[in-house]
Amino acid sequence: MNGLDPAIAAAAERQLALLVPVTGRLSAAAAHPPHLPERDWRGGAARSYRRREQELAAQLGTADHALSAAVAALRRLGAAGD
Repeated sequence: MNGLDPAIAAAAERQLALLVPVTGRLSAAAAHPPHLPERDWRGGAARSYRRREQELAAQLGTADHALSAAVAALRRLGAAGD
């Protein structure tokens, strides 16, 4: 990250080091969101649970894409500064 202010370069590298491990976990969670057995839910509770389960899966996917984009941007920043 030679072309960047050293403080910015150091901050970007620290952020990247913190975010990379999270991306793997978040990607795994987005690919396989948590599910509880259907037998645990009945009637309106079952419908509500399925709806919330779908919302959680969508939000995990959104977060996964956002975090992946942030990591890619930090990597491009590093490549541009080299």
